[in-house]
Amino acid sequence: NLYPDALTGEKIVNIIESEPSIDKSWVIGLLADMIQPEPAYLKATEAALKSCIDAVILTNRNAAIRMAEFLRSKGECSGTFLLMPETITTPDASAGPNIDLPGENLISHISCSPNIVPLLKAILGNVRVVADSSQIPLTIPNDAVFVTLDGIIAKGKLSVEYHHSGDNARSPLTLKQLAEETNKEIYETKEKISSVELEINSLKEMLSALEQQYSEAVAELTHHSTAMSRKEGEKLLIEQDAQNISQKIETVAWELENIKSQNTESSDERTQIQKQIKEAREECERIHTTITESERELQKTESNNIQLQNEVSEIRIKHNEIVQNLKHEESRLENVENRLKEIEQQIKQRTESVDEYEHKIKLLTDTAAHAEENIALLEETIKTEKEKIESLQRNRAKQAEELEKMEKILSEKRAALEELHSQKSELDVGYTERKMRRQNEIERIANEYKVTLDQLESFPEPQWENGQKPESLETYVAELRTKIEAMGPVNLVAIEEYKELEERFTFLTNQEQDLINSKQQLMDLIRKINKTTTELFRSTFEKANANFQVMFEKLFNGGSAKLVLVNEEDILECGIEIIARPPGKRLQNVSLLSGGERTLTAVALLFAIYMIKPSPFCMLDELDAALDEANIGRFVAVLQDFLHQSQFVVITHNRKTIAAASAIYGVTMRKQQGISEIISMKFSDVIKEDAMLAK
Repeated sequence: NLYPDALTGEKIVNIIESEPSIDKSWVIGLLADMIQPEPAYLKATEAALKSCIDAVILTNRNAAIRMAEFLRSKGECSGTFLLMPETITTPDASAGPNIDLPGENLISHISCSPNIVPLLKAILGNVRVVADSSQIPLTIPNDAVFVTLDGIIAKGKLSVEYHHSGDNARSPLTLKQLAEETNKEIYETKEKISSVELEINSLKEMLSALEQQYSEAVAELTHHSTAMSRKEGEKLLIEQDAQNISQKIETVAWELENIKSQNTESSDERTQIQKQIKEAREECERIHTTITESERELQKTESNNIQLQNEVSEIRIKHNEIVQNLKHEESRLENVENRLKEIEQQIKQRTESVDEYEHKIKLLTDTAAHAEENIALLEETIKTEKEKIESLQRNRAKQAEELEKMEKILSEKRAALEELHSQKSELDVGYTERKMRRQNEIERIANEYKVTLDQLESFPEPQWENGQKPESLETYVAELRTKIEAMGPVNLVAIEEYKELEERFTFLTNQEQDLINSKQQLMDLIRKINKTTTELFRSTFEKANANFQVMFEKLFNGGSAKLVLVNEEDILECGIEIIARPPGKRLQNVSLLSGGERTLTAVALLFAIYMIKPSPFCMLDELDAALDEANIGRFVAVLQDFLHQSQFVVITHNRKTIAAASAIYGVTMRKQQGISEIISMKFSDVIKEDAMLAK
């Protein structure tokens, strides 16, 4: 094999190019190389062109026959050839039933060379592509073919095929697309590598420039720092000179004052001293001017120094950013190189897979050749066996005709035999019935008349009265039996059951009367209870209402309130509304009051009910929690009004309520952690102790 790595179509093209005896003008090209389906329609195109996807397009039939003879003589490989439409009839892709069928023409999604458009229409003109199998119609014309995007093919009425994606692993279109995608990915990767390398070089140049700027800035900063140090030294010297001159001026001024006080020296000396003072003052002003200029230069130097430091900081930041970008780009370059290695590895693996598939195809081709040889032998054997089978079938047909005749005769005999069996069964049933009737009559006579069959046979023939014949009596007996049977079965224990039911009825009647009497008594008792309850409730309600009005006025220091029944016709089941009017407000429902007003109203109602039947002891749990300071005083006053008849235990946190109590009980924690104790205090004892201390 000269071309182990090529596909079948490529092998044929290579053989044609290397064989001088073959006319190269016969070959137009490979079908797979001359078409380009859209990516979404690749599987559909491969499925539709499964048988000729690797075919070689030739100019005419004579060239195809000669090429086939050449391949057969060489034994190189198998091949498929397609002819241009000049030698075949081309169907119109737009005509026929395809217009009304679902989907669209597959050929509209395939790009191809202009010279093979007629050939492609001849191959795929009747192929319709649909999205999935649900769009394939149930009835397909014989000349129509449907293919789905994932490779399911329905041809006419008798064929449905599916080509798995693994079957197309070596498809020229698949390999072509894979090669294009791989080349595109390699090209994009190389472009990325070039871009990254350019960016890295640019960053390196920028980094070098920034490093140079950084060095220059550091040198300039060092220079300015040195100059600033020198200026600071000069400033210190000038300040020392100024200090010395100031001391001299003070000394001269002191001497002048001393001279004035003594007034003993001459005017020349005075003039000389004044001249010295003037010179000293000029020297002092000159020194001050020098100091001012030095300070100005120092400030300028410091400003330049700060600016340089800022520039150095910015350069450092840019340097760090460039270093980070450089590292990032190097990482990207490394990733791209790794990706390129992976792609090269995938290309290598796929190339090895192609070689492996080629080897498998070669083995399959050899196997197919051996199979063709075996097929020829098998065809001869099949022909001989077919002749034997035809002979046997003729004999079998004759035997079948004879067997059919025998089966017909046998069926007639079986029908006659079944008829005889049926008659025999009917006779047996009749005989059995008569035998049973006879036995029943014998038993009935023996039971009713106490006469056996032997005794009956020994009795003489009876003499019938009035000349009646046994036949007429039998008719009369039959009529009586018919009437008895019409009456139905007779219950022999009906009398006993009647007595039991009568006793049961009497018992249930008495029970019913007792229940009616009990119900009447209960209804009377309920009416009496309701009447008593209504009277008690009404009287209690009136007392509570009156007490509520009094307590409300006392707690609110005015205003009015009342309790109102929602339904006075049914006071035991109806609700009660609380209507209150605090001082300065209009009459309204208690739900419209503020929180403190509702609490005080509830306290008034509580004490109003308590006044009807007070108890010796009463416990109140933080009843004053929602009351303000003014209302606490009225609440305590109400409690004190009840002290003559009740004792109150009040749980509270309010100081005024605590102050009104006669005794206090508190819970506190001992020094020992986790142990509590109760502490009590009686204000009466404290008052006595205070009185004794006062005395």
